[in-house]
Amino acid sequence: MWLVLRHKKGELNMLKEEIKKKLGDLPEIFFPKIKISKRIRNKTVEFKHNFLFDYIFVYDKKFCCDKLIKNLKNLKGLKSLLPYGLSYQLEIKKFVKLCKLNSDDDGCIKQSYFNNLNFKKGIFLNGPFAKLYFEVLENKKSFLKVIMNKKAMTISKSKDLIYRPI
Repeated sequence: MWLVLRHKKGELNMLKEEIKKKLGDLPEIFFPKIKISKRIRNKTVEFKHNFLFDYIFVYDKKFCCDKLIKNLKNLKGLKSLLPYGLSYQLEIKKFVKLCKLNSDDDGCIKQSYFNNLNFKKGIFLNGPFAKLYFEVLENKKSFLKVIMNKKAMTISKSKDLIYRPI
């Protein structure tokens, strides 16, 4: 069963160790990452960030026991445990599967994850347009027609350019 946990900032490793102590072994922990490019002193540097900020998914067969789940609420490094995770197991499984299908070898989400989403506004995460917002005029299979800084542009849905909806 999957649980959705929210960890305290900078305490993810501590939380992992606490979970390992409680369960005896480390369960499957999944948190999708995304690569973001930043320009620092005329150089482009890539950073990996947790796609869901401070939320992680943890899977173990032992989580069917309510008593164990109640004991997990007092772990060091844990901000909160989402209470409705039990009733949304199917959706969580679908989301984790979709993320894994659309991730590279480093576990980072690829642009293919966002390509099929229908959205009106977005932000570029890397490349020459990094941190720039845009409005979608047309979303086709191979390109996006957008307005950015009051100028209409056609952007190819290449593997190098990463954007996401806002």
